[in-house]
Amino acid sequence: MKSITALNDLFILYLLGNEENEDLLVSFINGVLLDSKFTTIHSAKVKNLVNIKKYRFDKETVLDIKAVDNNNRLYDIEIQVRDEKSFAQRSLYYWARLYATQIKQKETYTTLHPVICINLVNFKMFPDATKIHSCFMLLEKDNPEYLLTDHLEMHFIELKKYIQPGLVEAHLDKWLTFFKYEGKEEDKMTLLLNNDPEIRKAHSLFKKFNNDERLRDKALRREIWQLDYNTGLDEAMQEGIQKGKLEGKIEDAKNFKRLGVTVDIISKATGLSIVDIEKL
Repeated sequence: MKSITALNDLFILYLLGNEENEDLLVSFINGVLLDSKFTTIHSAKVKNLVNIKKYRFDKETVLDIKAVDNNNRLYDIEIQVRDEKSFAQRSLYYWARLYATQIKQKETYTTLHPVICINLVNFKMFPDATKIHSCFMLLEKDNPEYLLTDHLEMHFIELKKYIQPGLVEAHLDKWLTFFKYEGKEEDKMTLLLNNDPEIRKAHSLFKKFNNDERLRDKALRREIWQLDYNTGLDEAMQEGIQKGKLEGKIEDAKNFKRLGVTVDIISKATGLSIVDIEKL
């Protein structure tokens, strides 16, 4: 029986987007906030509750989790396994959409609350940086101590950079260990499962999800689609590269012919056949 990974977005919705597991949602959010030295929250409610078994997801559906905390701050939590070059812009768009939809007709800007985006990505978004967790806010360029507003807060956590420490003591580390190693390297989970009730609950839910044939089938179908999509993108990119190389060789051959270079030399220089060069 093939199991899904703990990074499957359908499982994440099952784990953190369920009102029965709001303690885990609070724990994960607090892990992110503590790592950025921000004040933690006491409670959070999921705003987009979904019955996963009954809901029909399109393959392209973005399964993010929207929540509100005890201070009325809004959260958008998303897991991204596919390396998208425009992911930063996409995340900013989701922030803007969630921020703007707060205002109802006849309400004023004073009713707006901060929106915090938390993105757990399974690729190196900032390859030149060693930090695993980056947080972006609206700061003055030359005086970063001046914060324009705390209404924009965007977190990017790069799981590819994460290596489990000997002792998992930091709050965020325990969640990163879970997401990276659950179902794959159980030995790395042992200490957490023995000592952390929240991770034990998450582990139990992971097992329960995988044992539910209907849920597991839905999740595996999404993983297969994502793999096929990535493969298609890669093949299209490689095809484009090869096409570009061929077009470059043809252009070089045309230039060589204009200069009076012999066909056999052009063939050796470009790799094009003599027959093809003579047709140019």
